[in-house]
Amino acid sequence: MSNYFPAVDTRELLGFLGRAPKERAFDAWLDRHGIFDRPVEAPADSDADDADEAHERSRASEIEEVERHSLCLIYEEADNFERLFGYAPDGADFVLTQVALYAKGVQDYPGYAGELPLGLRFAMRRSDVYASLGEPTASRVIHELPADLYLNEQAAINVSYAGEGGSVGIVHVRPVHVFDRRALGLADVEIDERAVDLAQLIGCLGRSTYDAELEALFEPMGWRSSDFDMADCDEVPTLIRRYGLALYYRNAAEYPALRDQAFSHDRSVFAGFRVNRRGDMDSDGYAGHLPHGIQFHDSPEKVIERVGRAPDWRLIDLDIGSFKWKLPDYTLHVMFSLIDYQVYRVSCFAKFLESEMFARRYD
Repeated sequence: MSNYFPAVDTRELLGFLGRAPKERAFDAWLDRHGIFDRPVEAPADSDADDADEAHERSRASEIEEVERHSLCLIYEEADNFERLFGYAPDGADFVLTQVALYAKGVQDYPGYAGELPLGLRFAMRRSDVYASLGEPTASRVIHELPADLYLNEQAAINVSYAGEGGSVGIVHVRPVHVFDRRALGLADVEIDERAVDLAQLIGCLGRSTYDAELEALFEPMGWRSSDFDMADCDEVPTLIRRYGLALYYRNAAEYPALRDQAFSHDRSVFAGFRVNRRGDMDSDGYAGHLPHGIQFHDSPEKVIERVGRAPDWRLIDLDIGSFKWKLPDYTLHVMFSLIDYQVYRVSCFAKFLESEMFARRYD
């Protein structure tokens, strides 16, 4: 069998975005170009001890680095793809959702040989890209490379710059999802008024886990802490998938600020909560009102504008960012994707955790 595989036609490759690798045409294209690995599902019958490992293997299989073509294919489970994009091919297990094309020398790749989208070339410098495409939607650093986001009705394209001359190093392409459409003004924010009221949850922070008002807020979602021994409970993930909500609890006896307060049962205290946007952690997402009018499609700058002042703590990592504010009644923690440049998690924590939340400061 020949080891020769044809060069990639970029338009043909990008045409497979939103399609399943098990589809006959896509599967044949992958084989023809020497790409034989496919994403795999974690076995449903995994033993408890092996379930986490199987899940990690499945997640790792969703990223396929193709060295011979200097590209990376990133897949999404079909259910999660549908949450973000509103559709998924019939019978799909996984869907191609992102493609990254690499210049020679970037991450030791030999260099993508096909044409780049939007008339881009790897030889272009940032000023050349601006002259060709105009000002970007956002600029930031991703995985230690300066990067610009170009967002339009068809695609979200990130252009990263590398090398001594700052020329184009990576071109990353994906279709627009529901939060992009909201950011572009093409879709309205849909609020589910039945969602748990976060303002009421904030008012319950620092109270007993078994507080009657708190229990009443969770009861419609099928969660009653009084049905469980909460003595050693730290995080409750039960409500994440359906409601986009995680709950945090602490042992009141471990916090001097709570020693004089009366707590029933085992002194468990409601310490905080997190809401995830649709698609994050395989969740249907929280669809109610966020604090300060924050929206999940907001940029970091827009979040700061909504809160009304700069954060008291910030962290910019390889591809995520995080802000925290010391507010009068609670700590607000907002996480955002540097790739999407949008919010994906919002958390609120009780005041007694403030020193813990600000134990380290990143500038």
